[in-house]
Amino acid sequence: MTERREPTLSASNLSDQAVLDEPQAIASKASSRKTARPAPVSQRVVEVKSPLAPLALVASIVSLGFVGLLFWQVTTLDDERKNLIQQLGSADARIAELEQKLTVTGDASEQSLTTLGAGVKTLDADVKENSSEIRKLWGVAYDRNRKAIEENKKTVETVEKAVANLKAAQQKDQKALQAAIADLQGELAVLSEVQESQQSALSQSRNISAQLQALKTDLSSRVNANEEAIKAIDAFRLQVNRQILQMGGTANP
Repeated sequence: MTERREPTLSASNLSDQAVLDEPQAIASKASSRKTARPAPVSQRVVEVKSPLAPLALVASIVSLGFVGLLFWQVTTLDDERKNLIQQLGSADARIAELEQKLTVTGDASEQSLTTLGAGVKTLDADVKENSSEIRKLWGVAYDRNRKAIEENKKTVETVEKAVANLKAAQQKDQKALQAAIADLQGELAVLSEVQESQQSALSQSRNISAQLQALKTDLSSRVNANEEAIKAIDAFRLQVNRQILQMGGTANP
């Protein structure tokens, strides 16, 4: 807050007052000598110009321009803050969606592994049972049941191939599932970093907005102080002009 200083009369103002007082002195001398009636002194308004008024006006214009620039910056920062908040909400929604997908994928993989394990156990039991039956039939009636034995062998080979295929598919699915889980975890880590950076940028934006608001308030106070100073200068100038007019009026006989 700037300190108000009362304006004072300069040397030029004092010289103007001396010029106004000179005709009064001449008139008094002439009246004392009783020579001739002095000529009437014309009333002249002397305007006292203060050198602070133009400076205050320029300061007010510059301050208003700076306030406009600050308002534009605050508006731009507010738009960026809203955009960051929207991006942060999108990132949160994306994280929730990925977590849900990861949960669903984990549940589905567990069910698939359970089903495959049960199928493998069932097939192993069938293989063992068929092998036992084959050995029994082989010992009892090899010649009579040769064709049946050959069919059972083919069945066993088919079942063994199916078991091998199921095991291979299970291993492949397990590797794919692990790779998908790793990818999802990496994406979650990236999104977490993005979220942290956006939160940091949002915090910086809020700090800058607060600083700009403080500067705006300070500039408004300075502008008000300058306007009050200009009003005080104008009032003092009118008072001085009024006093000069009164002094000129009293100088007339």
